[in-house]
Amino acid sequence: MKTTHQTGSLTWIHITEPTTIDIKDVSEEHGLHLRTAEDLLAGNLTSKVDLFSKYLYLALRFPMIHKDEVTDFEIDCVLTENTLITVSYEEIPAIIDLQRSIEANTVLDKTEVGTHAGYLLYFLLSRLYRNVGESLVISERQIDRLENEIFAGKHRDMVEALSNIMRVLVDVDQYITNHQAILPSLEAAGNELLTEDFRYRLRRISGEHHRVKEKVDQLKLMLTELRHTNDSLLTTRQNEVMKIFTIMAFLTFPLSLLSSIFGMNTETMPIVGHPYDFWIIVGAMFVLMIMAVAYFRWKKWI
Repeated sequence: MKTTHQTGSLTWIHITEPTTIDIKDVSEEHGLHLRTAEDLLAGNLTSKVDLFSKYLYLALRFPMIHKDEVTDFEIDCVLTENTLITVSYEEIPAIIDLQRSIEANTVLDKTEVGTHAGYLLYFLLSRLYRNVGESLVISERQIDRLENEIFAGKHRDMVEALSNIMRVLVDVDQYITNHQAILPSLEAAGNELLTEDFRYRLRRISGEHHRVKEKVDQLKLMLTELRHTNDSLLTTRQNEVMKIFTIMAFLTFPLSLLSSIFGMNTETMPIVGHPYDFWIIVGAMFVLMIMAVAYFRWKKWI
């Protein structure tokens, strides 16, 4: 589907789920290179920047968070002096929002968004990075919730939950980190294609990227600390359980030894045959257990 938006002297053409006819028409109209047309039609596995004599081609892949999983989408941009051509292979909320903003700007007869189409690209990329940053709020809230549950004693349940959030952050970080090699090339190509006064906007795009990257790194650091805390609490809890089992085993050992001795099949056995032999043996076991508990408490083992 192809849509066209006009704001002053600038034109934004957006194509969703492009067909061969769509790409052929826009390539012939704007003199796009065959390689660019192929990239627009087939998409790219990685981000890239190409500078041609009359236009700039940019392909970026952005992450999208859906609860405990991350998907990605590609946005391809062709930038000329007065026209921005974008191609996406699915509906992207950030693009829909920007289209509505431009339509409102046109209806209200406001001033142009800029002197050349580079401003359209700037607004689009800034919005895409902001959307990624806003989606990280979901992970941030999950981390806050898990922190409360960790200190509420739900250590075992938190192991899987913490791992799921870390997987999301690692995936987001992978996509965002890939942009670090592309944005300097975009800045250099944009300075060559457009006016020098646009350099500041191109750096602002890098700034938006840097803020998202810092946010991801911050959340990963918080989550790592929480995982260490949860592991420590879980280990402490397991040590306490093992300590209790060890004490129980030690307490029952002399009792088992005493009962085994009196259970031996011998001709003579002290106490056995006494009218109160059973209660004497049980009492001896009880006294031994009390002495062992008192010794443990004296040693501050329990």
